[in-house]
Amino acid sequence: MKISMDNPKLTTDPNTLRSQSLAHLKIIEERHRRIVELIESKPQGATISYGEFAAILGNTDEGAWGLIKTMLKHGTISRYKVGNSYAYTIIGPIKTTSASKTTCKNGHPWIPSNIYVRPDGFTECKPCLLARVNKKNRHYPSEVKIWGAMIRRCTNQKDHGYEYYGGRGIRVCQRWRKFWNFYADMGPRPSPGHTIDRKDRNGHYSCGKCSECIANGWPANCEWATYTQQNHHLGPNRRNTSGYTGVIWDKYYNKWSARIGHEGKTVNLGYFRRLEDAVAARKKAEEKYGYS
Repeated sequence: MKISMDNPKLTTDPNTLRSQSLAHLKIIEERHRRIVELIESKPQGATISYGEFAAILGNTDEGAWGLIKTMLKHGTISRYKVGNSYAYTIIGPIKTTSASKTTCKNGHPWIPSNIYVRPDGFTECKPCLLARVNKKNRHYPSEVKIWGAMIRRCTNQKDHGYEYYGGRGIRVCQRWRKFWNFYADMGPRPSPGHTIDRKDRNGHYSCGKCSECIANGWPANCEWATYTQQNHHLGPNRRNTSGYTGVIWDKYYNKWSARIGHEGKTVNLGYFRRLEDAVAARKKAEEKYGYS
């Protein structure tokens, strides 16, 4: 999460995360207030250079520059090219901004407890963000999608994955039934190739510190991991008759087949008459590809 252009450190501690988010919000709103004062001090048709805006907003804080994008969209200012830079002309009145509004566009109170500072620095209303989860074909943070899928496969019997999660007794701990607690503990998704992974495949989706986790002795069992890393934690497939992960009996060749997953692809390790040879090939491949 981008806290400010001067302090872009990441954190997963919920208290620190909240305080940093609110600190960044105050910085953005102060800069927005100064921009509003600058525009109101000039007559309609006046020109403002890029440098005047940059002196207030900085050059890298996307959250603060979001106000300029909003004003362009709402017809408060227009932009035109001047050499290698831009200049702006005041063409209309200032509409409600994050620095002055008291509610979001859907009427929710614009107060610190209702404001989510996105990883790109822009601010968003929490109730509106959660409401979008139930709407199809809309773009919303990937962490919300992953959290929602985790909840469904552990609680919804109609979900295609329920048999392997909720049906096996896998649960989501009390704290993580709210998205904001989950996000505070797990932090932003490192990349599009990462998803939620349980270190112990028979364990729960647990934070390790809520009252339910403490009462049941559940440890912090989750991490962001790539699909290759998740394969390290998988046990034998339910169709597996060998009892070893990645080793199955091939009926066509009448031999044991050894394979391993790496970077989203299946690597065939060969066919073996003896089970122990297939297991040895699999273990050698695990060492090669960094399985622990």
